[in-house]
Amino acid sequence: MHKVYNTSMKELTIPQRFASTKMLQIRGLLMLILLIIQFLAGMTLDLFIKLPEIHPGTSGGYLQQTLDGFVWAITNGGGIALTVHMVIATILVLGSIATLGFSIAGRHKSWIIAASIGLIGVWLAFLNGLEFINTNQDKHSFAMAATFMIAFVAYGAGLYFGKTKTTSRL
Repeated sequence: MHKVYNTSMKELTIPQRFASTKMLQIRGLLMLILLIIQFLAGMTLDLFIKLPEIHPGTSGGYLQQTLDGFVWAITNGGGIALTVHMVIATILVLGSIATLGFSIAGRHKSWIIAASIGLIGVWLAFLNGLEFINTNQDKHSFAMAATFMIAFVAYGAGLYFGKTKTTSRL
């Protein structure tokens, strides 16, 4: 395994370097920034864009609807605003998985908790967003907004409580 040396000559492996407190703080801040951009894109959609009643994803079984709706949305089927919203949502899902993975690799207890809750919030917002695209039901829009807030608060708490490394015995 490759080794990296910092100024104090303390040996760190590459995964440890990317799982440092500073890197987790940067990841948490990036997640918050992406969540804010996602919120603004979502509000643009909500206020100014009307999704068509019938499109790929509005018929078929649940898994087929979900896949068809995702592909339709991400390939500009619903317009540029929806595509941007879906691309950011996909980046948020991947970023939340990476943040949790690096939190575990670095054994940062406060970040493991924050990133776990953040992942749950992002994933539920993503799923409710897909369901909203396919059904156009307000309850899914509300659930998307509520779970967005859970993720936002989780990453904010990670930034606040994760300033120093708190290790856990995993």
